[in-house]
Amino acid sequence: GAYIKRRSNLILIAEQSAMFPIRELELCFRETIRSLEWNHVEAAFVTSLDEIRSEDAMQIYDFLEAVIEESLEDLSAFTLNLKRMSMSVECKTNLQKVAGRYQAYAEQDFDGAWLLSLVLKGGHDE
Repeated sequence: GAYIKRRSNLILIAEQSAMFPIRELELCFRETIRSLEWNHVEAAFVTSLDEIRSEDAMQIYDFLEAVIEESLEDLSAFTLNLKRMSMSVECKTNLQKVAGRYQAYAEQDFDGAWLLSLVLKGGHDE
């Protein structure tokens, strides 16, 4: 429910402007994080951007939702870094497939956490 509501809001904003205020994306992430915390998942995001291309904002949000849906059964923590367009995900689920659907790089580190890097089609401004 929250994903559909927030995604619809992203579409409306994107129709009005090619650039997207990062605070709107932050609202989406905060709602997602609240939902995950109710399920005892530690979650956070980091950003130093003021705005992002609207197309990129939607791609990031869709990717985040896909990763969460894929790993929810055993997800224990995640951190999203918007400046680097990367995500650290602690779960046992293999995230190679979902990363591949978004042309993202996926690597599992020595302690089992996944590092996912999303390559945006248009890049991003810092």
